[in-house]
Amino acid sequence: MKYMKLIWGFVLFIATLKMQYGYYQFIRFASAIFFVYYAFFYFKDNKNVLGTLFTGLAILFQPFFKFKFDKPIWNTIDIVLGSFLIILYCIENDLIKKKKK
Repeated sequence: MKYMKLIWGFVLFIATLKMQYGYYQFIRFASAIFFVYYAFFYFKDNKNVLGTLFTGLAILFQPFFKFKFDKPIWNTIDIVLGSFLIILYCIENDLIKKKKK
């Protein structure tokens, strides 16, 4: 799970390409699970801002009551979130390295 944020950031970048509809359904479902998982652990670690953000993202991506946006809006969301996850991964790993020294 160490690299999950990094991997999921790249998965969201891939979602900006022209793919079959099933891929986007998979992304919605898997992203919702991914965001719920991290929301739980951020709340558990008393990182309430990140917990709230990931809860909101889980609601955005949940597959049951879909938010219907045009493709360019979803592409923007995917690029912003992919970048955010990669940056968050880098920040958290730098903090971990500093604590070990």
